[in-house]
Amino acid sequence: MAEHSFISYSGADGLDFATRLADELQGQHPFFKVWFDKRELSSASRDDWDDQLANAIKTCKALVFAMTEDSTADGSVCKDEWTWALKYKKPVITLRKDKKAETPFRLNNHQHVDFLENFDIGIAQLRTALTRLDSPEGVLDELKHRLADANRDLRRATDEKKPRIQADIDDLKTQIKTQEKIVANPKAAEEQTKKN
Repeated sequence: MAEHSFISYSGADGLDFATRLADELQGQHPFFKVWFDKRELSSASRDDWDDQLANAIKTCKALVFAMTEDSTADGSVCKDEWTWALKYKKPVITLRKDKKAETPFRLNNHQHVDFLENFDIGIAQLRTALTRLDSPEGVLDELKHRLADANRDLRRATDEKKPRIQADIDDLKTQIKTQEKIVANPKAAEEQTKKN
């Protein structure tokens, strides 16, 4: 199971914020492991950095996207990061850091945490959001997001890709039914798990 949250930000106008965010998430209770490039990237070749970033996103628990004017601008590397996260069905939590930053279209239906007015309130809300990802309700929410994305992909897919996407949809529906039972009656689900 993935344990780290990947911090996506623009170095042009979000480095100080991302550094503080990483410090707060890792240095306070409850502890959250984060993947922050300034601390995690090994000093190999630049080509290797791409592999390290891609793997860190592929294996993350969630991608935390700090929305600033530069990180949401056309051509931002952050878009590569959050689209990679979506490709691997990772939750994306957007952090509203800058009033000039416009939420990217594909992230409108994802969870937003507001850091515009108060960092301490924002970090508390982010901690709650990250903790919720491991709860039965959080798992159910993410499965529903993935189903909505898969349904959208199916409508746009070529005939060649439709069977694979439909299989994913069928699997997600099964997982959602199971998770709904867990949310409705966690005690019975725990007992069933023990039996299995």
